[in-house]
Amino acid sequence: MINLRQSVAALATSLLVGLMLTTASTVYAQQLPVRIYTTADGLAHDHVRRIVLDSRGFLWFCTMQGLNRFDGQFVRKRGRSTSPA
Repeated sequence: MINLRQSVAALATSLLVGLMLTTASTVYAQQLPVRIYTTADGLAHDHVRRIVLDSRGFLWFCTMQGLNRFDGQFVRKRGRSTSPA
């Protein structure tokens, strides 16, 4: 009888803690602003393969059609060379 009470108490405690954690994460969750950039914004191609942050704080977007530097707006496009080096 004591083991049953302990098991019920442990289960109730686990459920209460789980509920509290779920509620706390919901209360503090934020929705961050998301901006979608396309070729109309200066991006070399709509399919980005990699994003890299350099030592100066610029984001570099690597696409199949070129490389873009981003510092709030796309300011540089370096396309792929079509001629042999």
